[in-house]
Amino acid sequence: MTTPSAPRYLNSFYDKAGWLISIAFSPSPSDGGAPITDYRLTVTGPGLPDGATTYTERIDPATVYPTAGEFGEYWKVVGARLTFGAHYDLTVDASNDGGVTWGPAATSTADAPATPDVEITSAKATGHKTVSVTVNWRLSLDEPSQLTGFVVYLLEKPGDGSVRFRAASRTVGADIRSVTFDRVGDHPWDSDSGSVDETLPLPNDARFSVAVIPLAGELRTGDGDGRDIATPSSTPAAPAQPTGASGGASTTVADGRIVAKVPAAKAGDWVFGYAFSSPVALGWTQVAADGTATWSLAGAKLAAGTHHLSVLSDDGAVIGTAAFRLASGTGVTELASTGSDAALPLGAAAVLLFAGLALIVVRRARGARSAANGG
Repeated sequence: MTTPSAPRYLNSFYDKAGWLISIAFSPSPSDGGAPITDYRLTVTGPGLPDGATTYTERIDPATVYPTAGEFGEYWKVVGARLTFGAHYDLTVDASNDGGVTWGPAATSTADAPATPDVEITSAKATGHKTVSVTVNWRLSLDEPSQLTGFVVYLLEKPGDGSVRFRAASRTVGADIRSVTFDRVGDHPWDSDSGSVDETLPLPNDARFSVAVIPLAGELRTGDGDGRDIATPSSTPAAPAQPTGASGGASTTVADGRIVAKVPAAKAGDWVFGYAFSSPVALGWTQVAADGTATWSLAGAKLAAGTHHLSVLSDDGAVIGTAAFRLASGTGVTELASTGSDAALPLGAAAVLLFAGLALIVVRRARGARSAANGG
């Protein structure tokens, strides 16, 4: 009679959700010439039951069932207080003489995560003119670990058929819990470069994914977290029609332009203007050194009379409103002989052009039917 052979298919892993080491194995393929009386599990590492660094348990062979697969049929969990980065060695051997002698052991290892998991608490894209994305996060556990920092990614989610993507990344220290992106780099999908040259402003109307991964040295470890976000459009939504002045704003109109003074805007800020009663987008303008913001009224086609101006900040919030008055003809662009407005943006001019072509086609069709009907 000899000792049994080593058990088969010993597997183990650290279950951080329950602070447990899970172990599985299958019976020894040879009992050594006598029925196996005991299996013995030995675990070494920190935080084991009763504060020990070694845990041993005898296992009834009747509970260990044979299996043809590569994963053990007997399952066992051993409680181990979470010690980030801890390493555990496991052995399972068998005896056929009541534990007097033991055969060769099967071996395995288990490793606790080096860092806590990350949970993103917020991911927000702001700014219609100057877009930025801010990501905030926290750790799942506030306990000592091997955490050395985080790597934060911002990756574009392009449409079908895209061959390039925009991306950015930041590596920050272990005490940081927030990162803001305002630039991205442009890369082909087949690029294997790990660096991102962030020279482009964040685009409007784009879809991105953000991810935060904990670091232990240069090793990306633990479970990170991710979110999907969309950047704002380039034109903020029109606010409600103002009924009076607000925010200390004042206006003057001269030479086809409206000049607004809004105390809430400082020099260099980008602001967006809407003229009312029906909202007319005047577009973006940058606040001058004297604190004024100027818009051209050419193309706005505002009738003579009293109107209101709403001034919006980069995040789309109204920061000031004021009334202004146009004399007869003031601020109303005269149409050229074609009927189109020379001051209109290209897109608006194209709409008018296509509308005019459609009208010509309709008139010609009517004329053709009239001729066919003899009149």
